Amino acid sequence: MGLQAELNAQACPNYPVPPKQGHLLAYIPSGWQLMDSTGGDFNNDGMRDLVLVLEISQAQEWMLQCHRPLIILQGLSANQYRLSAYSREAVLCQQCGGVFGDPYESIELKKMY
Repeated sequence: MGLQAELNAQACPNYPVPPKQGHLLAYIPSGWQLMDSTGGDFNNDGMRDLVLVLEISQAQEWMLQCHRPLIILQGLSANQYRLSAYSREAVLCQQCGGVFGDPYESIELKKMY
C-alpha cells in the first residue's frame, strides 16, 4: 500500500478543542508535544501571551503528512492563560515541503506599525 493510500485509510489525529482557560499544560494534551513557541505582550496588558506550535508525539511515518496545530494564548497570570484562537491546520505538515523538506522554520512576533 502506498503512502497516500495509507494516509487516506487512516485519518490524522485531531487536536482536541482546547479549554477556554487553564494552565499552560492544559493546551498540550496527551499524544501531543510542544514543537515551538514564542511569547510577548500582544494586547499591552503587561502579561506575557504565548503562541504554541504542537506536533504529534511519537508520530508514525504516515503522520508526517498531518498538519500541526497553532494555539494563541492570552496571559492572565504567571501560570494561567485564556484561549484567544487556535487552528488545527495552521502549520503545514513535515512532508508538505516535498524535496525541500519540512516547510516550518520558526515562529516569531514582530510589532507592525
